[in-house]
Amino acid sequence: MSRTVTRVGPTIRVGIADGDVRGGDNRSIQLAIDALPPDGGTIEILPGVYTCFDALHLKSGVRLIGHGDQTVLLKCDGARSPLKIDADYGQLKITPVDASGFLPGMGLLVGDNRTGGWLETATTVLDVRDGVLTIADYLVMDYAARREGWVSSACSLISGIDVEDVCIENLTVDGNKDANSQMNGCRGGAIYLHKARRCSLRGCSVRDYNGDGISIQITEDTAIADCQVHGCTHIGMHPGTGSARVRMKNCTFSDNGEGGFFLCWRVQESTFQDLLCERNGVYGISVGHKDTDNAFIRCVLRDNGQYGVVFRDEELYNGGHRNTWQECLIENNGNEQAGIGVRVRGHTHDNTFEDCTFRGTRPAGAVRQRVGMWLESNTRRFRTVHCTWNGMIDNLVDEAGTAGEHEIDAPQGRSHPGTVPRPEQRP
Repeated sequence: MSRTVTRVGPTIRVGIADGDVRGGDNRSIQLAIDALPPDGGTIEILPGVYTCFDALHLKSGVRLIGHGDQTVLLKCDGARSPLKIDADYGQLKITPVDASGFLPGMGLLVGDNRTGGWLETATTVLDVRDGVLTIADYLVMDYAARREGWVSSACSLISGIDVEDVCIENLTVDGNKDANSQMNGCRGGAIYLHKARRCSLRGCSVRDYNGDGISIQITEDTAIADCQVHGCTHIGMHPGTGSARVRMKNCTFSDNGEGGFFLCWRVQESTFQDLLCERNGVYGISVGHKDTDNAFIRCVLRDNGQYGVVFRDEELYNGGHRNTWQECLIENNGNEQAGIGVRVRGHTHDNTFEDCTFRGTRPAGAVRQRVGMWLESNTRRFRTVHCTWNGMIDNLVDEAGTAGEHEIDAPQGRSHPGTVPRPEQRP
């Protein structure tokens, strides 16, 4: 399934006590990466636990491989401080109230209460002197102390920025979430790709990261297979900002704080096959801003906190249109107050569910997935074909009525709004 171009190059082995390069933290691995020629090569990380003070910064053509659960990249305990002095756009220095927890070589995130998304700065500490941090990259915004400005050592553990033909295989990534501040999912994740082409992830496990487990932003032809993300505080898998032709297969996203799989902006022409999204805080899969023309095949969405699938509230030209869902199982999503298998908000059009199962398997008095599909008033042309519906209070709530032009094969017909309480507007 991968479109990654395999490049021939040397292999460098990194180990704590054995290998060509020896050491127990990210600096030894980074030394090996930097030693590869421009065309790349293979870095084999031998079994052991490697403490990461900063991300492993990959370059094009690198194949980074481990030994499954025997090779662990562990995020170091983090540091965080309010800003003492404003940190201005284009500066290379930051003055925190308390610089004692920051070290040269440590990853860094900077923001204030008006930032988020792409407005925060992710960089690396070069020097700490007299309470001032010198950093590797220019600040991308102004950050004001009066606006609760802050600096933290939140960072990715593996990062590929402006790269192509990178392969990450058989690694375990531990985010040490209880000892770290949250990382912004646009600027990083436990594994992070940005402006990347033809990269692949295989056989990786991410756990306990304070933020998003895997984040890929502005990517083309990314292949992801046989990966697991669980116990992260925000989202398990976060493709977005224009990620085209993602191919994902046999992945599990479970027990994450908000969602299993969040399609952010402009995830298009992609295929997601044999995914399991379960026990996530709010949803299994979230679809929204211009997330169009994708195929979801044999995905299992169960036991998530509110929804199996949620389509976000978007305007007509920004909706998650023309996606197909085939042989998906959507069951037991919800909590004691509310639960919907598929909730469709906004001006969302032309999605087809074929051979899918919507069901609740809990006893009558403990039903959580009360509604199979809830179509809000501006939705249009949703179709279900040969789907199975059982064990729910309402198979369908259709607020659009005949204007929606929906074709739903739920055996109980079109339920009227109000049979079950209307959910809160979030998300």
